[in-house]
Amino acid sequence: MSGVFSTWKRAKQERGKGLTKRYYFIHFILKYRLLVPLLKLTDRYLSKHLDHEVPDKPEYAYLQALSDAVEESFTEWTHWMAYDYNERRAKAGRFKQWRTKNKTAEDFKHIATGQSTRYVRLMKDLLLTVCVSDTAYNPLFMIISNKYHEKLQERKTWDSSKT
Repeated sequence: MSGVFSTWKRAKQERGKGLTKRYYFIHFILKYRLLVPLLKLTDRYLSKHLDHEVPDKPEYAYLQALSDAVEESFTEWTHWMAYDYNERRAKAGRFKQWRTKNKTAEDFKHIATGQSTRYVRLMKDLLLTVCVSDTAYNPLFMIISNKYHEKLQERKTWDSSKT
């Protein structure tokens, strides 16, 4: 169990380093003291019981679309982390710049399956398991997806009318 709460040490180290109270609370208290240990426990004890694949049935089309979108976004996210985010970190002073020169597609694939994406995959698998196993939540997810799509379409027409 020592690995589960290993992130607590980082929160103590960062206290009083000129961070705003909100940033410190969100990043180090909420994330490192609550969310990450909870996800580590979930990963350790429940991951073998989670659905990692969506059944190939028409009623799960929305879940399959979500699963595909999450998996496809990891490659773009790793490129963003390696280049754009890395440049901003280098300007911040106290962060080391990641070595991104001569990175191959295989390197980015390795990064995309690493620690940073593990918890996002775990949250996706939790959602998939609940929606596939409980018949009440799959329609709810479909409704939420449709409402989200409508809001994006409204925003798109609003954004295009401003220009």
